Amino acid sequence: ETPKEETPKEETPKEETQKEETQSRSALAEPFAMDNRRNLLVAALLPCLPAATYYIVFIWLAVYMETIVSPPVPHAFMINTVVNVLAILLAFAGGALADYYGNYRALMTISAVCLAIVGPLFLHLIGKGHPGVAFACQAVFAILLYVWNGAMLPFMIKSFPPRVRLRSLSIGYNLALSICGGFSPFAATLLVDNFHNSTPGYVITVAALVSLLGLSIAPNQNDEPETDTQQALPPSTELELT
Repeated sequence: ETPKEETPKEETPKEETQKEETQSRSALAEPFAMDNRRNLLVAALLPCLPAATYYIVFIWLAVYMETIVSPPVPHAFMINTVVNVLAILLAFAGGALADYYGNYRALMTISAVCLAIVGPLFLHLIGKGHPGVAFACQAVFAILLYVWNGAMLPFMIKSFPPRVRLRSLSIGYNLALSICGGFSPFAATLLVDNFHNSTPGYVITVAALVSLLGLSIAPNQNDEPETDTQQALPPSTELELT
């Protein structure tokens, strides 16, 4: 007698629910795995600089020029609007520069060091009340910011394998954005109320140092990132391909 083929046992709704809950817990815990924690920390530190700089330069600075500086900068909100429009083009230019040059670390280091230095200096110059100087300073802020962003985004993407990339980036990036971006205008207002008009620039300086710390502990990216196809191949197939 030929043995009867056993039909696979169908899972009950309760078993399917338990399986889905287990997979969900695993998906949430995977970005915090030991071999991914260093890159996750880097992903939370690198965006501190663009988050703080953006909210101070493009959001808070218009109010600073209009109501805090004495005498106020004429056409403060018009200057801010023009620089915001230019920033759309600068975003593409920063990405193109990063693609052309390729050395993401060097671009990010140059940008962060420059922003750390010019932050207080430019806030002091803008505080003089001259619209031309204010426009030039804000435009240079935007250029340096998008040089950083153009290199940071591909750098962060290459830091994670595709399996955990989106989850890890969403955790680190949004954490930095909510803390550094959300509290930087508050810190700037607190500083300008209690100290000199140029002191809000030190928020950018501190954010630059934090992001440079993240860059310094980031692993080297000498190798190309692992692709989904490479991950899916069994070891025997990889040996055959090589």
